[in-house]
Amino acid sequence: MTERLRERAIVDSIGAMIRRKEWANIHEQWQAALDTDERWFIAAALRQFRAHDLPDEYNFEFEALRLESALRLGISSLVEIHLRALLRLRQPTPEQQSIIEGYVVRVLDSPATSTSFRAQLRVTNSARFGTPTAAAEALMNCGRVSLAQGHIGRAEAAFAQALSIYEQHNNTPLLSEALHQLGIAQRLLNKPDAAVASFHRAYEIGEPRQQAAALLGLADVYGAAQQYQPAEQHLQQAWTIYEQTGHVFGQADVLLGLAQLYLISGQLESAQQCLNDLRTLVASTADPQVNETFTPQMFEALENRLGLAA
Repeated sequence: MTERLRERAIVDSIGAMIRRKEWANIHEQWQAALDTDERWFIAAALRQFRAHDLPDEYNFEFEALRLESALRLGISSLVEIHLRALLRLRQPTPEQQSIIEGYVVRVLDSPATSTSFRAQLRVTNSARFGTPTAAAEALMNCGRVSLAQGHIGRAEAAFAQALSIYEQHNNTPLLSEALHQLGIAQRLLNKPDAAVASFHRAYEIGEPRQQAAALLGLADVYGAAQQYQPAEQHLQQAWTIYEQTGHVFGQADVLLGLAQLYLISGQLESAQQCLNDLRTLVASTADPQVNETFTPQMFEALENRLGLAA
């Protein structure tokens, strides 16, 4: 298929979904295009989509998609239109408010809008985002919410901009956290080299628990690439830090990671031993976070996977 035919097929596909009012399908494909930076789909969706018949429950999500697309493509007029629409939203949820505030900060620092519009935003938002720390915090909150909701491309952009602010102001503890969150987003976007670089930087400048979290991130990247030996080494290093600092949840997280790693690499006896150690650890603590996360249902699911693998 030539590039021109492919472009035509994209336009026709989006048009057909809009006519059939397949809002969930449009949202899923549009978000995927943003995550992979597929510019032709983004441009075609932004050009064709109109919200005339959109159900109320989709209004915020599609307004955010259009704003993200306009920012990605650098279309100043549409950035202003869709940011204003989000700012006019009545009674946003806490999660929606975090997304809106993240976009305000991104637009304030974006050349994809007019100088006058950015000046107006600065005046109306100076109390909330008047300091670099406050602006970066808003971006981090936006990134975390986006990550939890599966909007990985939006999360990556928010974390990257927060990172830039922290770097400019030499805020080392928060810089390590931004690098760690950016690494998670990059891993989920299938950017392993970028994720490894972010996690390594987070480890180099972080405090002990931040270093342990970075090691877990590296283990995830190497495990996904079926590089089991470095994945295991990073998990063991993280265990040492968590044990030294008395971080029970971190120790439980490492044991779970090791059990899963041994399971997928066929080391079933080691996987069972880690699972047994995890049960013992969970039973020995009253930490509510540990007990809420490592539930009997989770253990049952892992035992079932071990049984199937055996």
